[in-house]
Amino acid sequence: HIYIGISSSRNIVQESKHSKIVVLDRGTLERLGEVRLDYPEIYSVCTIPEGTELTPERLRVEDQPS
Repeated sequence: HIYIGISSSRNIVQESKHSKIVVLDRGTLERLGEVRLDYPEIYSVCTIPEGTELTPERLRVEDQPS
């Protein structure tokens, strides 16, 4: 699969800002789905090696100051 991070627009004033990750089929580029995130921007999307233990400490996202 191909995963593409899409941040909310910085140019449009919106009440709620969400980003999403869109999933494409690697061979056909068909859109398979998306995951909506409650954060306005996606900084990066990275791979996690199979077998990696995903502890809460590794998955923690710290809120940014307003």
